[in-house]
Amino acid sequence: MQVVFYFVSGLLVLLLFENIFLYVGFVVVGFFLYLLFLKYFDRPVWSSLFIYVLLMGLLGVSVFLSNYLYFENLQDLDKDFFVGTGQIVDTMTDGRYVLSDRYGREFVFHSSAEYSIGDVLKTYSNYSPALVDCNICDFEWDLELVYSLDFDYDKWMFSQGYYGSIYEVNSVLLETTTAGYVQDTKKFIISSLDENISDDDQYGLSLGVLIGDRSQMDPNDYQNFLDTGLVHIVATSGTHVTFLALFLHFAFLWVPLYLRIPLIVGVVSFYSFLAGLSPNIFRAWIMGLLGLFAILFARNILVFRSMLIAFVLVLLVYPYSLLYDIGFALSFSALLGILLFQRILPDIKGFFFGVYKNYLHPTIGASIGVFPFLLFFVNQINLYTVFANFLVVPLLPIYMILSFLSIRIQFELLETMGYYLSGWFLYVAEFFASRGVYLTIHGFWSSFWIVVFFCIVFAVWYNILKTPPKQS
Repeated sequence: MQVVFYFVSGLLVLLLFENIFLYVGFVVVGFFLYLLFLKYFDRPVWSSLFIYVLLMGLLGVSVFLSNYLYFENLQDLDKDFFVGTGQIVDTMTDGRYVLSDRYGREFVFHSSAEYSIGDVLKTYSNYSPALVDCNICDFEWDLELVYSLDFDYDKWMFSQGYYGSIYEVNSVLLETTTAGYVQDTKKFIISSLDENISDDDQYGLSLGVLIGDRSQMDPNDYQNFLDTGLVHIVATSGTHVTFLALFLHFAFLWVPLYLRIPLIVGVVSFYSFLAGLSPNIFRAWIMGLLGLFAILFARNILVFRSMLIAFVLVLLVYPYSLLYDIGFALSFSALLGILLFQRILPDIKGFFFGVYKNYLHPTIGASIGVFPFLLFFVNQINLYTVFANFLVVPLLPIYMILSFLSIRIQFELLETMGYYLSGWFLYVAEFFASRGVYLTIHGFWSSFWIVVFFCIVFAVWYNILKTPPKQS
């Protein structure tokens, strides 16, 4: 746990000050402080120090390489215009697409025309780079960076690996070809649901629920999901991965365990890549794999340890997600809230308590977990989030199955059931968004200290709950 604290602190030093030399100094000082801590509490020294040095070294290399490779590939781009050929490899919302050029660099492509995955374009467009200067190896650092943590769209694009925004002026569609097996599968799902589902709202919601594609959702509906804390059902997360693994487990219950687990691992892995393997999906994927392999090898599933391993691995692969990806913060904080809140669950039998235990109790825990980070990133939270989730989440597995079946089956009863369920989801979101009670906070430092306070409370709570009561 102490290593993870140093790990996160070091990453914050890197991201806030953007200086690799300051980070090296922090690592050296931290090394000696950690050594004193280990000596004082009589902990294993050399193995712990090895893990510390390894993780801090990998973190520094990860951030340095992400900067070096990004800005190295940026050098030959014109800073005002983009003229060339590219392929649409993904869809976004509000007339935005992901365009990949011949070098594999990806851009956010803005267009009023309609394109689909696999379209190859020759385009003349205005171009706006995300970031143009690399400061990671400068000997100086700017303290003002610490005070400017409002959402920075350019840094968000950099953290996602996008090389800037392209605004279409004139384009010619050359051809439509394969964009890779994963992207072609996504295109097939989009076209199949479009053909088998006639209602536009149901179609857009089904895409979001299945693969996290919100490009076909009505902007007002999506805003309602944001305002009521229901956005997680259309932003593929650990909930979706868990439901998929459970569905496959029961669907292939007749298959021997030593074959069933590798099968589930393969499908869950493919689904994670299909959904984009964002930081929150990567977290769910890692924890899912650890849990599945624990079952395969008859080991205990240690959820907290799995979460810490996933936390470190996600930040090693996506270091900038710590500050610039709200999905990362909400994913881990919701899970932490569920796990900590579950520790105080009383042992009571009965149907109604079972409903509370399986649905309302985790929803309350997740809401408590995400509370400080929603205030930090969004500056407001709807206090009716718990009720909205309680009315929607229990029905989500049914809607996922109906949407999945709609990929291959065009059946009126199937579509009707999905229509009424999607209508219920949209109604709940609209109802609690328009009648919600919102807690709003202004100012960066106010939000920052709320997050710090809740982190301290979570840490104390965790240590109290993990300590067994003394026997009298």
